[in-house]
Amino acid sequence: MLGEDLEVRFLPLYSPEAEALGAELAPALVVNRRKLVEGVPSVEEIKEALEKARPIRLGIILTKAPQGSEDAENALLAGLAALEVGDEASLFLLSDGVWAARKEAMAGKLPAFMSKGGEVCVSGEHMRAAGLPPEKLVEQAQVANDAFDQLVDLVMDQWDRVMVF
Repeated sequence: MLGEDLEVRFLPLYSPEAEALGAELAPALVVNRRKLVEGVPSVEEIKEALEKARPIRLGIILTKAPQGSEDAENALLAGLAALEVGDEASLFLLSDGVWAARKEAMAGKLPAFMSKGGEVCVSGEHMRAAGLPPEKLVEQAQVANDAFDQLVDLVMDQWDRVMVF
């Protein structure tokens, strides 16, 4: 029915994992490392829990430069947190956010994000406006020459959730 692999577990109340998830009633139904139902669930609650546990595709839009605010760092941390729990995460860089894609920016954290499965897309138009040549970007960053068309497609058709920084 679901067509994908899921990790489904019932945790006893006093296990370290149940404690880390904040479970207060045993057993805690955990699907894909997410606490979803506490106590003995009904069939309907189990079905609902399985639906909630599906990985999401998170889109993060960053419009601010990495210097001068915490937004770039917070955007990256949100993406890493999503990847950590098995979700997909994409970072789309617009306006001054394109500066986050420089090889020297963000203390090398962007390559770590991409090595864990995160995707980075940079607005070509905003890169050109900033005078940022493609050879200065981190490896594996994609340049979107039709950034707004591509962004609309991502938001409307591919991403389940969107965060804007």
